Amino acid sequence: MEQTGACRFCGQTQVTGMMTGAEERDSKVTLNCDCPEGHEFRREERMKEKIQNANEQINALFGQEMMNHHIEPLQNQRFIAIMKELAEAAIRSQIRKATIEDEETGTKGYISVNSKGGVNIERGNTFKYKREI
Repeated sequence: MEQTGACRFCGQTQVTGMMTGAEERDSKVTLNCDCPEGHEFRREERMKEKIQNANEQINALFGQEMMNHHIEPLQNQRFIAIMKELAEAAIRSQIRKATIEDEETGTKGYISVNSKGGVNIERGNTFKYKREI
């Protein structure tokens, strides 16, 4: 039995196939609708997915997962929160690049937008040894 859903914005209906509930059908139709609001909704949903992915990558680069590479996880949670804010700003095209540094460990975080519009997230450390006489 075919089921239909309706766009949340313009009300256009489409056949969705077998889905559990009306809300799920309407979400699918809204994500596929050609109306301007549907297009904006789709763009925002893709952006949310990218932001979630960026947050996961930041957690991996600065968290416990780095122990597998014999690198200490960063303890500065504010640093990690700022990295997540910067990544979101890059995804939303509000910044092109940013660098921050943890004062205690010298760990640096880099966010940049590449030529294809992808967002690069990097962790770096600068080790310098200096002696003064």
